[in-house]
Amino acid sequence: MQYRRADEEQQLTRRRGDAEDARQADVSHAARGVSSADDQSVQHIAVAVVEYEGRFLVGVRPPGRPLAGLSEFPGGKVLFGETAADAAARECREETGLIVAVGEPYSVVEHDYPHGRLVLHFFRCTLAGETGSSDAAHAKPLPPFRWVGREELARLDFPEANRALLANLV
Repeated sequence: MQYRRADEEQQLTRRRGDAEDARQADVSHAARGVSSADDQSVQHIAVAVVEYEGRFLVGVRPPGRPLAGLSEFPGGKVLFGETAADAAARECREETGLIVAVGEPYSVVEHDYPHGRLVLHFFRCTLAGETGSSDAAHAKPLPPFRWVGREELARLDFPEANRALLANLV
């Protein structure tokens, strides 16, 4: 079985910058049950940690955005009416063009950054339709994402909130 690239989705997929802008749009925290004291400061972020043949899907945060230049796994804001797992799958598809199956959560990490308080929901993900085939030709992500091995993963500079997860992955 070939891996499904999200070709039909690419017409609907926004450019990475547009996706980042959408992430910055306000989402009503009150509608998600977050108290009004936290409305201005807490964002729930879903992160897809995609592993394929011992390699991980990693990108670099673009210039002009918070944490620019740091490495990242695909992910973004959990939108109104969406679960964190659904957001991880959506963000991965939008950012990389790859469709993933979202598995068990790795962890939930709360972290304060200069741009706000984030609650990151990290999920173990695999390529949808994965059959164990060694043919990676159909698993090519959109730039700036790429596949990296554990050794390289250990050398990359990620945001602070990713450090505990990275220690478990490498």
